[in-house]
Amino acid sequence: MAYITNGGARLIERAKNEGKFIAFGSVRMNTIYKSDPSSLVQKSDEWFGANHGSVVGCLSHVAVDDVSCVCDSKLAVQCNDNSESWKSLGIYAHLDGEEGETLLACESIQNGEYKDVTIVELPVTLDGVVEDFGLSEGGSGGGGGDIPENMMTTNTEQTGLSGMKTWNYETYSGEGTVEEPQDGDMRTSRVFSIAGGQSPLTIDDTEWQYTPKEGWYQSGDRHLQIAPSEVWFNDSNATWSNIINAANRNVADTHAGQGKVEEDGEGNLMIFGNPIQPDDSIPLDGMLLLTFDSSGYVESVSKDGGGGVATIGVIVCDEHGVMVANGRVSGVSMNADTPLTFQSPIQLQNGYTITYQVILSYF
Repeated sequence: MAYITNGGARLIERAKNEGKFIAFGSVRMNTIYKSDPSSLVQKSDEWFGANHGSVVGCLSHVAVDDVSCVCDSKLAVQCNDNSESWKSLGIYAHLDGEEGETLLACESIQNGEYKDVTIVELPVTLDGVVEDFGLSEGGSGGGGGDIPENMMTTNTEQTGLSGMKTWNYETYSGEGTVEEPQDGDMRTSRVFSIAGGQSPLTIDDTEWQYTPKEGWYQSGDRHLQIAPSEVWFNDSNATWSNIINAANRNVADTHAGQGKVEEDGEGNLMIFGNPIQPDDSIPLDGMLLLTFDSSGYVESVSKDGGGGVATIGVIVCDEHGVMVANGRVSGVSMNADTPLTFQSPIQLQNGYTITYQVILSYF
């Protein structure tokens, strides 16, 4: 739900009192997520940045049993620049016939991004001050039209998806904040995508049929409902990782972990509870092997035997949480004969961290 600014509230009140219509102007976007509404509504025009979109649809009333009812308004916002991961937006407007524009409403989204067409909900009705246009939910009067293609909503259940939908899930840990990080703080970002239409929905090559009566997608005895920041899977709350893993019938297990390089008291370096030694390998979760070369540098990672195949991702960071040069490797490994090799071996130092994720699948 977007937040109405004081200036926006005054603009709406003026429109009602003076019998004028509100005209939408620029839609400005920023790549920074703000969790505090009170600070977001006070951000300057410079903070919201340049114009990267426009309002292409509006809905301020719906029809219930053939009776027109006013409702919280919905705006369809078109993003004209998908090259950035936009996390905050400001919707600007002015009274018809007047110059300049005022920040009417703003919103920030943590689990996702503003791209293509996004439906933004306003906690007020614009009935009488903005004519409905280009967006319809069974409403009577006011333009109507089809819901824009490639739409994603920011705080309603999604029961009809088109094109590719991508959500970005971020976590932050440390003493500072995202805007003002401190040494040692860590920010993790994960991206999940779903491609498909109303029915079937496809997640990792598994089809989920949409059932209008219940309002969920179903695959066998499994069902899910989709919202912007989370999903409901078989009537229980779950993360995107849970759902994607459950949707892929061949996924056996997923593991992730992080180890920190530490000294053992005698000046020897250890990681994951094992000493770092030349020409040696350290097992991780009983599924991976972390291999060191003749100098004791990290050389590669591979699946540790057994059947199936492992999709592996590894990141090596320094003591400040910054990824070191050549510190990322990812790919598929079947065994030690098919390792994922770093571009150049990495010399681990005290305070370095190794973060890994492995998805084990069977044929």
